[in-house]
Amino acid sequence: MDTNERNGRFIGLWDRLYPGERPVREKLLGYLETAREGLPRGTGIRFDPAGLVYCTYGDAFAGPDRTTDAGSRERTPLDALADKIDRLQAMGVRTLWILPLLRSPGRDDGFDVSGYDAVDPRFGGTTAFTRLLSRARAAGILVVFDVAINHTSDTHPWFTSARADRGSAFRSWYHWSDDTTRYAGASPIFKGMVDSNWSWSEEAGQYYLHRFYPFQPDLNYGEPAVAAAMIRVLVAWRLAGVEGFRLDAAPMLWKAEGTSCESLPQTHLVLKVFRAALDLLGGECLLLAEANQSAQVLREYFGDGDECHAAFHFPLLPLFWKALVREDPEELVRIRFPDLPAGCTWLTFLRCHDELTLDLLPRAVQAELMGALCRQQSWEFRGGQGVSGRLFELLGRDPDRTALAFSLLLSLPGTPVLYYGDEIAMTNNEEFQESRARSTGFPDSRFLHRGPFDRERAERADADPTSAEGKVLRGLRRMLELREEIPGLAAAAPVLTSEGPVLVSERHSSGRVLRAVSNLSARRVSARGHALGPHECVWEIE
Repeated sequence: MDTNERNGRFIGLWDRLYPGERPVREKLLGYLETAREGLPRGTGIRFDPAGLVYCTYGDAFAGPDRTTDAGSRERTPLDALADKIDRLQAMGVRTLWILPLLRSPGRDDGFDVSGYDAVDPRFGGTTAFTRLLSRARAAGILVVFDVAINHTSDTHPWFTSARADRGSAFRSWYHWSDDTTRYAGASPIFKGMVDSNWSWSEEAGQYYLHRFYPFQPDLNYGEPAVAAAMIRVLVAWRLAGVEGFRLDAAPMLWKAEGTSCESLPQTHLVLKVFRAALDLLGGECLLLAEANQSAQVLREYFGDGDECHAAFHFPLLPLFWKALVREDPEELVRIRFPDLPAGCTWLTFLRCHDELTLDLLPRAVQAELMGALCRQQSWEFRGGQGVSGRLFELLGRDPDRTALAFSLLLSLPGTPVLYYGDEIAMTNNEEFQESRARSTGFPDSRFLHRGPFDRERAERADADPTSAEGKVLRGLRRMLELREEIPGLAAAAPVLTSEGPVLVSERHSSGRVLRAVSNLSARRVSARGHALGPHECVWEIE
């Protein structure tokens, strides 16, 4: 598709979303034409769907105190992360997904953005981020940048202006009401902590809408200027060298009465407009949708190959845990991934920065898994629809079951995601969670599995392969090494079968077979010529 065709496609999508609107569109097209000339050339890294995605916070690897390097330059948290690039590359990481870095008060770990134009100083600022990008690019690692597109912080200048003056140009950028009856079909996300989507602003003299915390007012994409502003945000960071964006809370962009305000047709048009704008620039740029939706609805986020390139497979997530709890792989064998457009992929995961969400399961199964996984009441999230905690903690601090969980993740189709610290069996950080509860004013259990990377645990994992953390790291490394040993094997579609409590995954390529045999049970069994101990998994190539 040449530039004229891309231009025409963008105009067509914009006109479907905002019929009759011209001034904002034309000004935006002029900006995109100028921006195209500034796009860095010849430095692009293609997303590897067979490679490992590593998810971390920008300050997770920072030490307790800032230091300086030999040139007297301050060593920032992002410099500390950059120092881990070679280690991540050696592990098989091909994509580095960094959680929110943009300027923020930090009440929701950066998802409350107060400025989209710069990396927050607490991470080291935009200059340190640019250094990180260079290190990652040299190692062949694609960096995915997290952007909260549904809402801002209540300290963002757009919102402070809108709140202060009904005549502000930004007033229409948010949703306002004289009562709390609008959008009644939209359920509060953080049930038990935030039980209404509306909060009163004394200064504004009206209620404002927020699907998440009260300090995160939702943007109004019914206003064309909002879509244009967010496109400028994405393009500006694209010009800065970012080659992938995770689109946070993607289903919630468009609001309409009489609906759930999730995954509406207009939301997909907004995302297609984002994609068309980035395509106009040229080059490769990954769009990753965060959409906790059923499989059928989730498939729509790929469009016809003209929307997002990838999406997290939320429906698969609880099935991993159901299989582990019941010691039965059969449902994993039977699952059918919806066909995707060429060049698109699912991202599969066991844990991430959010809770382990169970709301796509029947209530009885939710209760069963909560009973098995939620070992302390303080781990509960969203009124029993989810549970917080580190992978190692949810599996009873059992290194064999933790390695088994990784074996299941890597056995199935899709691009696997590894949440930082899980490779060394990190445990819940109650001290961090308590401190964040005090600073945010909300008892958010998700902070249990956030916080600093455990350096001491990492050192033990490397030094002592018989320790719990050493067993997990050694087992994971073995699986990842075999995935990369024969080019093309990891990218081959797996054939899944079960033998009682054992999951067998085979990938075939060029006459070679990558086989994973995983015993989900706590008893000894035999399968594929292997005598397997409790929760043992065997990986081999033949």
